[in-house]
Amino acid sequence: LAILPLSTMPDGTYTLKLTARDTLGYVSTHEIKIMVQKVVLPTPEEILQKVAENFGKIADMKARMISWGSVGTKTFDKIEETFMMKKPDKMKVISPAKEEIIIINGELMYYISPTFGTLTMEISEYSNIKPSQLNFYYYSTEFQEKHAIEIKNYINDIYILEAIPKEPNWNYEKLILEIDYQKGIDVKTEFYIKATETTTLGMTIEVKKSQLISDVWVPTETVKNVFLEEGIVSESNMQLHDIQINTGIKDEEFNLK
Repeated sequence: LAILPLSTMPDGTYTLKLTARDTLGYVSTHEIKIMVQKVVLPTPEEILQKVAENFGKIADMKARMISWGSVGTKTFDKIEETFMMKKPDKMKVISPAKEEIIIINGELMYYISPTFGTLTMEISEYSNIKPSQLNFYYYSTEFQEKHAIEIKNYINDIYILEAIPKEPNWNYEKLILEIDYQKGIDVKTEFYIKATETTTLGMTIEVKKSQLISDVWVPTETVKNVFLEEGIVSESNMQLHDIQINTGIKDEEFNLK
């Protein structure tokens, strides 16, 4: 079968007649049928559009978030927080245990704590890229415009894309995205950064579990690994519970009180 020109054969069912002769001169014949059917791969644009369509069903979301992690051999206890987001660019995390609140509203991020008061940062200045450059969930078109994207491989319904920014930024040299095409979720992202003269893996974000809620596939457990110097790994785990989708969270929830 390895020598058959399958890539150029028309679709259809073929009968192969195999003949073998043993050392005594006896001949045996066997017929097998094979089916040739071309596989038409979706384009990178169609793959990212599936992700945008899935997350596009979420107007707002609220959940109980549990997180824990480690840096090298040092571990951190679990923390329970309240997570809220609203399409397309609002997010809020309330941490009663740490008495902290983080708010993202457009390109502004607010950090509120008893120790530091209220700190305001402009995300695009802080990170050297606008949020929409990386957020292909809600800005699929702009993400595609700012990256050269190609399919590197596929395994069943998982498509592996390489995305290289057309304009340099210090956040990453390239991204490797593993997209579940049926669910429309990014199951793993690899961030490659510039290290001296080479490009090395700087961070991964992987979805361990997902759940279908209100016709939306939602990542419910993720793991983020940041690869530090001298082989040290910073691991952050997050789980979402009691997820509520499209309950009508008001814009005012993301304003400074």
